[in-house]
Amino acid sequence: MSDPRQQLGKKLAGLTSNVAIIKFIVYYLGPVTVEEIAERMSEVMFSFSPSQESVDQYIMPILSKQGYYQEKDGRWSVVRDKLPEHAALLEVMERERRLLFEREVKSRLATALGCKVRDICLELDRDPRLKRFDGKWGLKEWRLVNDEVYEILREYGRPLSMDDLVTQAAEKLKVSRAHLIFDPRGDRRFLPERKTWGLREWSGKERSVTSPAARVAKGPQPVELELEESFLKARSAPREKARSAGRVAKVKLKKAAQQQARDLLRERTATVAPIEVDLATKLSQVEGEGESLEVTSYNRVEPSMKERSLATKEREAILSFIQQLMEMEDKSVGVNITTLQREPLSTHKILSLLKLKYLPYFTERLVIADDYYRFAAELTVPHPGQAVLNPAAQAGEFASHVLTAVFERMEGAAWAPHGKEIEVVQRDGVRYRLPLEGSALAKKAREDFFINQTNLLDYFLSNNFAAIENDRLLSRAARYNLWLSGFPGVYVSARDFLTQLPETFGEPPNENNEISLRFDLIFSNFTFRESHNLAANYLDQAVRLLDGGGIGAFFLLKDMLRLLKGHDFMRDLQQRHAFRYVFDFPQMEAGKDKDVVLVVLQRHENATDEVPLIAGKVKDLKALANILVDLAHNVRQSAYYEVLNQESVARVLVK
Repeated sequence: MSDPRQQLGKKLAGLTSNVAIIKFIVYYLGPVTVEEIAERMSEVMFSFSPSQESVDQYIMPILSKQGYYQEKDGRWSVVRDKLPEHAALLEVMERERRLLFEREVKSRLATALGCKVRDICLELDRDPRLKRFDGKWGLKEWRLVNDEVYEILREYGRPLSMDDLVTQAAEKLKVSRAHLIFDPRGDRRFLPERKTWGLREWSGKERSVTSPAARVAKGPQPVELELEESFLKARSAPREKARSAGRVAKVKLKKAAQQQARDLLRERTATVAPIEVDLATKLSQVEGEGESLEVTSYNRVEPSMKERSLATKEREAILSFIQQLMEMEDKSVGVNITTLQREPLSTHKILSLLKLKYLPYFTERLVIADDYYRFAAELTVPHPGQAVLNPAAQAGEFASHVLTAVFERMEGAAWAPHGKEIEVVQRDGVRYRLPLEGSALAKKAREDFFINQTNLLDYFLSNNFAAIENDRLLSRAARYNLWLSGFPGVYVSARDFLTQLPETFGEPPNENNEISLRFDLIFSNFTFRESHNLAANYLDQAVRLLDGGGIGAFFLLKDMLRLLKGHDFMRDLQQRHAFRYVFDFPQMEAGKDKDVVLVVLQRHENATDEVPLIAGKVKDLKALANILVDLAHNVRQSAYYEVLNQESVARVLVK
């Protein structure tokens, strides 16, 4: 058993309520005094002060009212058997009747108790009723019969159902089958065949890769599992090869513009592709001049419409969701339900119903206007060659604008084949390579010799983009809103970013919530109203997933940044990243004192590079367009922003 204090530090990182934090502190450190509890709380809750007043107001009422705490000689401890998690554990394991990873045990307990996984206070090795079976957990009286099942299948020579296999093992061992467990997950000797299990050796060949998504996420969602697998494959070896090429596909944080500023931006990049000349033609003429392009024949990325018609199944799913919202009780005012009922299918209809019917949508995080999301998307300059993550998707508004920016920036691009890849060159000068193997793009490039904007967008959605939203209803809203915006097949996972990240990408669960993937762009709205601690943890988790040179774009509350002033986390953040843009939006929410900050930062690849910080205060929507125009002109003396050095970051964030 590892050190309880070390275990506790990892657990507290994802907690937001004082009830849960106190329970974890007492569980892992008990017997413990209230002073020690207060001291630990102050380390993880930035707004908590370890004073006697705080102890009396926030700690003692919880300790005295919860039945699973006991006090002796001024020190508090947990009565394990009275904890709801331990009380429900036996029922959960008997209902599952299979070996589970620790993360799966906690997930089942969270479902049974109606709480979040991160709030489950439980160490399985402390419960005498459990036993570890090679990395998984089961009841102590269970017996694993995988070896016996293997011999039985070799004797029979044909696949059998799991029930028949356990029955045969019981007869072979001459014991009751009540405590026998057959667990084929992760055992490469076995292969599923419909509702039966056979031996992998019967297939005549061994599959080189078994989908992690199929091992971890067994739910009835084949479309999502397919997307998980393609996302994982697209981030593997071909991506590493592309990174080592001379023309690195990594995005550079170029200045961008909205529609009224795009022409100005293109003028600045005229040395790459003058607007009056077709880019494919221009690139095909370049041979032996400057950097070798390896091929001399470039093809145009054909234009296409972003909006697409919905399949019948997709339309029915959205209509069913809208009907579910309609039947919910009204939670706010200002929306005419009769008008909404007559309105055609649209993102506006879904978002309006969420504002009217679903309280968490407009109370947990700020609902940010489209203009601000569009502004942020322009600053990030996304493209299909990046691995992109949206860890707090809300209802999909931010993601919609980022994906729209991806689509629009592919207009007038050119592409050329490079073996198992294609190279894409956009009009703004960004180059990247896309691996073709196993993708629908392969046929387009090799047989049809025709690629349009929609083909590249679909490749991006299937392989390089993922969104996460912990709220299940909002995750559905995000998926349907993105469908309606012209982005079908987008992967939106209804899991917890702080505790279920491995499951999201089909990797084995682990205590540190760590995954092997790293991302080129991560963006989200982290304006959690009631919990600055939660927002800080989301931000911490997000920046840890950035690859070298990767960009993060986050909407944050100014109050949270002020609380973090001088904190080790902020010092580490500034050491590892260059802050590219910091824009204040005072009074973004009408009538409420909630100052919002847009922070765009970039993970250091070379810490010695001098990177300017562009900072300003945006007073109205008109200023957004003016800022983009000035950035397109590379204006340093602007009326809308300042150009500073990185030493000014700490001051700018909290002023």
